[in-house]
Amino acid sequence: SQAFLALGFFVVSLADQFTTIEWGVFLAGIGGGFCEAPLTGLLSRVFPGREGYALNLSQISFGLGAASGPYLAGFLLERELSWRVLYFVPGIFSVLLFALLLRERELFAEGKNEVFSLRSLQALGEWKTLLCASFLAIFLYVGAEIGTSAWVSTYFVRELQRGFSLAGAAMGIFWGMITVGRLVFGLLARKVSYLLLLRLLILWSFFALLLFNLTRNVPVVLFALLALGLGFSAVWPLIVAWVAQRVDTLQATAIGLTVAAGGLGALFFPWFMGILADRVGLRFVFLVALVLVAGLFGVTQSRFFREGKA
Repeated sequence: SQAFLALGFFVVSLADQFTTIEWGVFLAGIGGGFCEAPLTGLLSRVFPGREGYALNLSQISFGLGAASGPYLAGFLLERELSWRVLYFVPGIFSVLLFALLLRERELFAEGKNEVFSLRSLQALGEWKTLLCASFLAIFLYVGAEIGTSAWVSTYFVRELQRGFSLAGAAMGIFWGMITVGRLVFGLLARKVSYLLLLRLLILWSFFALLLFNLTRNVPVVLFALLALGLGFSAVWPLIVAWVAQRVDTLQATAIGLTVAAGGLGALFFPWFMGILADRVGLRFVFLVALVLVAGLFGVTQSRFFREGKA
C-alpha cells in the first residue's frame, strides 16, 4: 500500500499534464484502499465486542491529518509555495514507512488468515441482505461526506468570496470536529448501542447540513460545519463495527467489502457532484448531500439494521 501511495504522490508532484495527475491520484487511491481495508478487519478481530471503540480511535489519526492538511496547504499556497511540494513530501513519508514495514515484516507473519471454503461462502450468501444494507449505508454516507468535504473549500472561495486561508480553516474545523467526535463517541460506544448512537449522529448531521444549506452568513456556516463534523465523526466506524458485530465467518472479508462499497461512493460522487456544480450551481451539491443523509437515516431505520449476531 505504501509503495502505491509513494508512487502516486511522486507522479502527481512531477506531472506536466492533467492526465498524468489523474494517474497519480489513481495509484495513490489504490494504495489507500490496500491500507485501509485490511487494517479495519484486523482491528475488529483484535478487539472483539469493542469494535466501535477500536475503529473510532483508529480513525483519530486520519482526522488529525485531514484537519491539519487543508489548513496547512492553504497557508503555504497563499505564501506561494509550489503545490508540487505538497505531494512530494507525503511521497517521502510513504517511502520511509514502506522501509519501516519491510524491516518489521516478521511482526505480521504470524497472523491467522481467513480461508475461503464452500461453507464460509455459503455464510456470506446467507448474510447478503445484511451486507447489502451495510453497502448502501456506507455508500450513502461517503457520498454525503464527499459532497461536503470535497467542495467546502471551493464553496468558500467561489460562492462566499473568501480567501484560501479561511477555506482551509473551514476544512480544518470540519475534520477537527470529526477527530474530537471519534474520540468522544469511541468511548461512548463501549456503553451505548452502536445502532442507537449511529441513528442519533445521522439525525444530528441532517439538521447541521440543513443549517448549512439555509445560510450564507460565514460565522453560521462555520458553526454548521463544526456541528456537521461532530455528527459525521463516528458514522463510518459505527457502520463497520455493526458489520463486525453481526458477522462471524469471514468477518474481515465482510468488512473489506463494506469498506469497498465506501470506495465506490468516493469514486462516483465527486464525479457526479462536479457535473452537478457545473450544470446547476455549487449550492446544489450540498442539497444532494442533505438528501443522502436523509436516505442513510432511512436505511438504518429499516428492519435490516438490528443488534446482535446475524
